[in-house]
Amino acid sequence: MQANNNTDNTKEQPVSAKFSNGWLDGLDGRLGIARELRRCFEAMAGDLGGSANLSYAERSLCERALLCGFYGLELESEEQRIFEHAFMGLVK
Repeated sequence: MQANNNTDNTKEQPVSAKFSNGWLDGLDGRLGIARELRRCFEAMAGDLGGSANLSYAERSLCERALLCGFYGLELESEEQRIFEHAFMGLVK
């Protein structure tokens, strides 16, 4: 039996759907989505006095809000795709 070395060419999602504290710090900074999420986090933190001044609870809530927003946008995109597919079927 061989160990799983993740050589099966499956593409990992850049953002995990499972929340864990510090998930934002674990994102690959080379990805555009990681840079955008960090930019959004810094904007939120700035409204609360800056990331260096956030309490644990404030940081956690900001990170959760980002994760929910990210997957909310993905859901909206999927809903839009389904709607367009259904609409195109009616037009034909």
